[in-house]
Amino acid sequence: MSAARNLNALYLAALSRAERLICGLAFVVMAGALALDVGARLWGRVVHALEQSGVLSPTIADAVSAGGGVLGAPQIAVLGMIALASFGAGLAAQQGAELRARFLEGLVPKRFSGAADRLGDAIAAATLGVIGALCAAMAWQSFQLGDVSAVLGWPIWPAQGLIACAFLLNASRYAVFAWTPALRPALDAVPETQAQEQAP
Repeated sequence: MSAARNLNALYLAALSRAERLICGLAFVVMAGALALDVGARLWGRVVHALEQSGVLSPTIADAVSAGGGVLGAPQIAVLGMIALASFGAGLAAQQGAELRARFLEGLVPKRFSGAADRLGDAIAAATLGVIGALCAAMAWQSFQLGDVSAVLGWPIWPAQGLIACAFLLNASRYAVFAWTPALRPALDAVPETQAQEQAP
């Protein structure tokens, strides 16, 4: 194995580890924010029911109720979901499970499939790179303008920058696949229709 291939393999392994960590943290943030918000709403209903039944006085009920949920929790959950989806796409690509137009696979003769795969990876790298650059430009503009979230009051450029990073890192992954095809994971071999038929 050449030094360049070893370096590319190390890069892909490190990238996958980082994406797994980010996806894990994003899932914890998303699930935690939603659980906190739903729990607060349920607690508010319990307190309201106790107040209606006369068990709690209105003063105590107002003091311990959180009937409206936790302010900003849904927005924080959405941020977690965005990060999870953005970096999860890279993990799917690393497993050979990314979305692709399967109906086009039979159009290229088998002897040209390797070249077609490399070309597809190069096009994916360029496309994701352009989208990532546009996202980075948007994040930079938001930073300069001082844009903030309406509910949370937080600057929005870090979330936009996170999306830009996800696109750019995935672009680099596809660039490695195009440069070193041996490092590209095998695409999942079971067609969708067969997989659905085999599902219980």
